[in-house]
Amino acid sequence: MLPFAEAEGGDYIYLNPADGTIHFWDHEVDEADPKVANSFDDFLTMLEKFDIDEIKLKPGQVKRAWIDPNFKPEY
Repeated sequence: MLPFAEAEGGDYIYLNPADGTIHFWDHEVDEADPKVANSFDDFLTMLEKFDIDEIKLKPGQVKRAWIDPNFKPEY
């Protein structure tokens, strides 16, 4: 297992060196890690550019948010 990316919530995307496949490891699930791609090259072709302008929140969708004051104290 060679992790190369951290997913939201502390999970990882990793390369299985035995066969070159890419898997998703969810630290809260005891089942087999699902295969994401057959190879690293295949995984790269699946990636999409993130565009913040495509995120549309409905009024009232976010009820509240808390941000750790130590995250960026200069703000």
